[in-house]
Amino acid sequence: MNPFQSSTPLLARLAPAFAPAWQPGVRSPHKIMLQLNAQAWQCAENGPRTSSFSPPDLLCQAVLAHERH
Repeated sequence: MNPFQSSTPLLARLAPAFAPAWQPGVRSPHKIMLQLNAQAWQCAENGPRTSSFSPPDLLCQAVLAHERH
């Protein structure tokens, strides 16, 4: 599965940097993020920016659906 096919706008925008590494099997984004000069985003603990947009029950549904296929 290629995660860049149906991704978030941010990931889709970065796909040209990640896709060439993904094809041969590289799964660690560390080197690519360094090349992109990624910066850490500091957030307050339990702040709204750290909230999950994928609640656990939704993630479980996605895993179960994937296992059925």
